[in-house]
Amino acid sequence: MSVFLRLILSLYNLLLIALGLFCLSLSFNYGVTSEEIVRFLSNIPNRWILGLGGCGMVLLGLVLLLAGLKSEKPRYAIISDAPDGKVTITIPAIQQMILRSARSVEGIREARTEVRKAKKGLLIDLFILTNYDCSLPEVTGEAKERIRKHLEEMAGLRVSEVRVTVDELPARPVVR
Repeated sequence: MSVFLRLILSLYNLLLIALGLFCLSLSFNYGVTSEEIVRFLSNIPNRWILGLGGCGMVLLGLVLLLAGLKSEKPRYAIISDAPDGKVTITIPAIQQMILRSARSVEGIREARTEVRKAKKGLLIDLFILTNYDCSLPEVTGEAKERIRKHLEEMAGLRVSEVRVTVDELPARPVVR
């Protein structure tokens, strides 16, 4: 659940606590009398305000209920699920393996990646910055092959697709 929804949930809970305390004070005849409530409700604008507040609370409650029921995406991939136990690897660990493989390709200067689970394996988006004088088809093809091979050999993961995007090309060769 996002920080914003957690904040709203906290405020909503505080409002429910205040409403509960108000009901308790009414039941013990402490503070507000029933005549004052009747007088408050006899005024039409007060009824509208109370009705709109009630609708807002119901809608907010439904939104928070649905947000709480929504399942989190798993942040891992299953390597093996045998009777003697399950072996998993986290998505950040997979990303590190991908970046290590990509940066080992000659011609790639920088790389970043996004990994998602697909039905037939992992879907990998690789964003690279290349050297000025390299062949893009060769560099991207080599990166895709190394990533696929590395993940399959080292972690036993199936890769359904590796998509490579060249983010930026330097304007001229880098002098070192």
